[in-house]
Amino acid sequence: MIRIGTRSVVRLLMGSAMIFAGVAHLTFKRKEFQAQVPRWLPTNQPLMDITVITSGIVEITLGMLMILWKEKRISTGLMLALFFLAIYLSIRIGSMHLDWIQIPNLLFVCYFNHY
Repeated sequence: MIRIGTRSVVRLLMGSAMIFAGVAHLTFKRKEFQAQVPRWLPTNQPLMDITVITSGIVEITLGMLMILWKEKRISTGLMLALFFLAIYLSIRIGSMHLDWIQIPNLLFVCYFNHY
């Protein structure tokens, strides 16, 4: 009997969820994901579609890495965490209605006000 640990189960679930989300980006939820593209990016339809497709491909890739590349699960988990952070920050910054030129200044101010 094969014994699967909790970490393996969570890794498989996370990878499966990422693959499902990536497929959703590419197929049946594309319009909904286009609505979430940050407004500080140019808002023409082809660029929004490329953004959603690229995000879906990255999610599928990270999900497959999470499932198949067990030896590098820590590196894959870190890449996944950085991807989630980038998505979160882009949505948060996008909700502030900033011009794209202001983003480096905002990050600079937030960093130095924190310390």
